Amino acid sequence: MPPREAIDGKDTTKLDRAMDDVAQAIQDHSGAPTFRSINAVVRGGQELIREAITALEADGYLRIENGPNKSKLHHLLKPYPDTDTPSLQIAV
Repeated sequence: MPPREAIDGKDTTKLDRAMDDVAQAIQDHSGAPTFRSINAVVRGGQELIREAITALEADGYLRIENGPNKSKLHHLLKPYPDTDTPSLQIAV
């Protein structure tokens, strides 16, 4: 996966770390967690966690569906980071 461009000038490593943490929290949860469940175990502000969820969904790693009482349920579709994707290597 190519490096992410900064979103609104924010540190991409912080976003990448949040994406890793969110994906791990969803994977470790029994069933599909809500945002509150994810927010309870992932370090960082709610805005950063929401950005990570949005990025994971946009990249095809995450599906969000409506749950009970207007909640949103988060389903991990494939592991993040995707270890099956070959990395680009530049010959020097």
